[in-house]
Amino acid sequence: MKTLVINAGSSSLKYQLVDLNSNKVLARGLCERVGSPDAFRKHRVDDNEVLIEEPLKDHTEALKLVIDSLLSGDDPVIASLDEISSVGHRVVHGGEYFDRSAFIDDDVIAKIEELAELAPLHNKAAVAGIRACRELMPDTPQVAVTRPSSRPCRQKHICIRFRTNTTRSTAFANMGSMVRPIGIFPNAPLRSLVKT
Repeated sequence: MKTLVINAGSSSLKYQLVDLNSNKVLARGLCERVGSPDAFRKHRVDDNEVLIEEPLKDHTEALKLVIDSLLSGDDPVIASLDEISSVGHRVVHGGEYFDRSAFIDDDVIAKIEELAELAPLHNKAAVAGIRACRELMPDTPQVAVTRPSSRPCRQKHICIRFRTNTTRSTAFANMGSMVRPIGIFPNAPLRSLVKT
């Protein structure tokens, strides 16, 4: 089971593709200066890192290039998007709505947008990343990972896999903790709700 973890910032998009069965990071990278003609992206597989300078109009364009990097090039890590069973998105502020990870639907997106005034640079970017993923991978389950508050995830057996400590500022440290299986629901039918 492979999970794509996204941390969309106001002008960046950081990512990791993780194999949850082995807890191995298959690829990682970032798109920096999204929306600027000076944009660039880094993509890393094992010890091989590629730096590409090219304009990135928005988060959707950045995600398209991330997906392209995962699928092709010198070190493709997946043969098809169907290999990605779920996507986790870091959302900085969950307000009173979210105390743990939440399975993303239209209602969750609306609430993240409503909370944008609490984290204007981050929540708006998270929604941009979520929308980009929904456009490019419409059948892949997605989970929002927020700071603790009060609303439980309706799909706990998916969401529990994306619990994180979002109080630290180091993006990849946060992203690494997002995909660590917790094991609270060991008998939950996770595979029945994520693509295999």
